[in-house]
Amino acid sequence: QIFSNKDEKLKFLGKMLNSDSSRAILLLLTEKEMTANEIADETKQSLSLVIHHLNKMMQADIVTISKTIPNAKNQLMKYYTAKSGIVILPEKAVEKAKESKSFSKQRKFW
Repeated sequence: QIFSNKDEKLKFLGKMLNSDSSRAILLLLTEKEMTANEIADETKQSLSLVIHHLNKMMQADIVTISKTIPNAKNQLMKYYTAKSGIVILPEKAVEKAKESKSFSKQRKFW
């Protein structure tokens, strides 16, 4: 994900990552995909708080639903994962970076 240093999403992202809960969830999701229940168990947070943070992270476009599969009770379980990387650039450089072939190739490995 590429952000301009003047992007409003960056302010939102900063506020969100100021939370210990959000950072703990994001760290887990950089390691493996997990359901909201698994995250709640792992972090000892309430399910409603985890879902709140996941929704904010999806709004910020740093977390995505990687798959949805039915559980034993045939309820759909969403698996979340962190997106690969965040880059903050001066506003003038954002479009060039998005269009750069070498930059795009490097982003796949973050």
